[in-house]
Amino acid sequence: MPRFSRLRIAALEELAHELRFAPPEALERNLDRIETLAAEIDPATAYPLDWIAFKVTAFRRELAGAPVTIPGRELLAELPALAERLSAAARLDAATLASRGALDRASLCGRWRVSPKTIERYKREGLVGRRAIGESGKPRLVFMPESVAWFERTHAELIGRAAGFSRLGAELESRMVRRAARYQRRFGCSLNQTAKRLADRFDRSHEAVRQLLKRAARDHDDAPAFHEAGLLTQRQRKAALRAVTRGIDPAFIAARWKRPRTAIARATLVARADRLWSLLDTGHLRGGAELVDSSPVDTRLLSSETVCTGLGAVGQTDLLDLIRAGRVRSVIVGVEESIRARALSVLTRRAATTILAIPRSAPAASAIDAAETALRWATLLKVELVRSHIPLLIQTLEGLLGGPLEEMPGGLNSSALKDLVATAFRALAEAVDQYDPGKTGRQSQTRLAAPVTLGITKACTRWIKAFSAPGRSTPGRPAGTPRAAGRLLPGVNVPDWTLSISPWCAWLWPDARIRAVLPQLEAAHRTILEARYAWGGRAPVTFVALSKDIGATITKLTTLERHALRSALTIVRTGAKGAGRP
Repeated sequence: MPRFSRLRIAALEELAHELRFAPPEALERNLDRIETLAAEIDPATAYPLDWIAFKVTAFRRELAGAPVTIPGRELLAELPALAERLSAAARLDAATLASRGALDRASLCGRWRVSPKTIERYKREGLVGRRAIGESGKPRLVFMPESVAWFERTHAELIGRAAGFSRLGAELESRMVRRAARYQRRFGCSLNQTAKRLADRFDRSHEAVRQLLKRAARDHDDAPAFHEAGLLTQRQRKAALRAVTRGIDPAFIAARWKRPRTAIARATLVARADRLWSLLDTGHLRGGAELVDSSPVDTRLLSSETVCTGLGAVGQTDLLDLIRAGRVRSVIVGVEESIRARALSVLTRRAATTILAIPRSAPAASAIDAAETALRWATLLKVELVRSHIPLLIQTLEGLLGGPLEEMPGGLNSSALKDLVATAFRALAEAVDQYDPGKTGRQSQTRLAAPVTLGITKACTRWIKAFSAPGRSTPGRPAGTPRAAGRLLPGVNVPDWTLSISPWCAWLWPDARIRAVLPQLEAAHRTILEARYAWGGRAPVTFVALSKDIGATITKLTTLERHALRSALTIVRTGAKGAGRP
């Protein structure tokens, strides 16, 4: 029974999962379109996912948010896997397809004079096959004549070279092994580097030479022995990412671990992608798993001044200052609140859709950066929605406790008051997450204040009930201690609530101390950090957008950001050490 080819792009796997319930006739039409699409793909061009979905299903169904694109070469490798899943769901009959001229894998191998493994490699070049039920009731892979004819026309040289393939002789193998020993002795080449050099020199495949050298090292004592370090573990990938986010050069990590620099770069990409995928696995992000309608209004919405400016302000870290600032009431403009709430929804859906399209085998830096930037922007909008309702939070708490929070009514102490305020902020953030202005009708447009008041009241009422339970110890007060009225004094520190408003805040921004030393950085370093992390009051930008604005390459900007982070952390550490000296 042939195994399914692996689908590496999650969005196409979701499409296959959705279409599997379609009638067999509709699935056959989809298969015809996939084979036609394979002939239209240019490997050097990138294609948006909504266009691919339209070409397969003949229905205009766009993905939420900005279009996510797939390089043509990757798409060609994915279409055969998509076709196999749809044909399996259609339960096609092999005899019926044979009457239409379909060839099974053995017949195609004889026609092209290649091995079955070569056919599997051709599938990665866009050779689309269908799974059909044979006479024995077992599935088999067959290829339609139109798909075979197209592949023969476009890959004639490839097929001819494979048909004229000759195995390595003993003399040629011996020459390769001797030359490999010289490469290792003179240049210190690794196994892959040596195999690449020999493959280019003797016009052989990289993998064939690599396997030859591995066999020679195993079977012959005089053959060169190459040390392969193996793949980096998940723990090592996380460690590499922590080091890079602190401004450490990947070349230094590579030298420390005796790995290629490219291995460290890939490890950090995979670690970043793992964090993004975990948001979908844990349910923190929703709404991007299926194809949904997208309005062109989204682009105009995200260009609004309300969405792009006035972002990134920090929160108070003194409890008394936080309460007093919450007493300064301001008018919440309903239109601005609705725009920011809708933009928050668009950005989270865009991030989820982008994450789904990231292939797990080879995550792209641009897609990861786009998803992270969308999450940063969404978090900043959420912060402003929460900030605008802090007066309502303070008012609700004082109504529940029956007095000003500074006087710590109800026998509260500073520790208990900190815990109560933190509970109210969590309830407020949850209300913002669940608020969707697009679902409110024309007759009953609900403002955010209503669900915020209800959420804070429920959460804090439960907290107060637990706090008031007889015999129950509370933060800072042992059980049985009488509750004496007190007054909140300055100096009670609380964490900056803006840094924990979303589950991804802990790793989407660098060290919080860096922002305080921005004025001490060079102009170029300060500019890139302000643009990337919205520390200049405007929405964060991706490396792609920043490269267009500045006119520098993405590689240059990546290096500049790393140098900026390292410089800032050096200033932070130097200042901290200096402050502790007598």
